[in-house]
Amino acid sequence: LQILRKMQQELEEREPCHPDTAFFVPGPVGDTLLHASFLLGMVELGKQLVEETYNTPELVSLPYTNDLQVWFDAKVVSPELDDGGLYTGQTVLHIAIVRKDRKLV
Repeated sequence: LQILRKMQQELEEREPCHPDTAFFVPGPVGDTLLHASFLLGMVELGKQLVEETYNTPELVSLPYTNDLQVWFDAKVVSPELDDGGLYTGQTVLHIAIVRKDRKLV
């Protein structure tokens, strides 16, 4: 409970996301909205996000960040215990390949 209170306090102290950058804030496993849309099979939404928001090679290639980072930042987990993260480094291309979606690749 003490850990959750500390994390809540740190979240409350953070600056709110600007609407233009909210698309790039990592989710609970280091994902972005783009990753989630393709992972959940919402291909049309993903394509729309690519056209309107993730519209450069660098942005469309954003990898998952380390899902443990929020725990490191809250000092709940020591960085020495870093296992690399569950999906760290994966991109939309990885998702397309795993889903065998040749058009998306």
